[in-house]
Amino acid sequence: MQTLSRLSRRHGVLAIAVGAAYFVACPGCGKADVKTVPVRGRITYGGGDWPAPGKIYFVPVDAATGNPRRPGSADFDTGGHFEAKTFAPGDGLLPGKYHVNLECWEVEGTMSNPAGGKSWIPAPYQIAGKNKFEVIVGPDDSGPIEVSFDVPKR
Repeated sequence: MQTLSRLSRRHGVLAIAVGAAYFVACPGCGKADVKTVPVRGRITYGGGDWPAPGKIYFVPVDAATGNPRRPGSADFDTGGHFEAKTFAPGDGLLPGKYHVNLECWEVEGTMSNPAGGKSWIPAPYQIAGKNKFEVIVGPDDSGPIEVSFDVPKR
């Protein structure tokens, strides 16, 4: 038993060392290597407020030269106000082009019944790239970038 315990500890230390070396040697993996630009705005529902809070996903399409492609997200309140985040709340997005994916649930699906969910958002506006909503953050932008979108009521 003592040999197995010592062996497990060695593997654990080795795994930690390899993981740490990967993150140190992996360019573009940490926030220190890249600059985010604050992005905020308002997404309206039929020109007004939302019936419930929701979520925005910023799906990277193209990254600006020298930047990794990394997604962002934001929560929006019933007023539709949001601030994008990539690494930390409100830090913004990396320079690049993003399509926008939206979620706002009247009834959320469950693991046992994923199709049982009912979204406030019309189907064409739920899928990034099909709804024509996009955000472009230029490599020289310092922000904050203000964006707004309107989703028609279903």
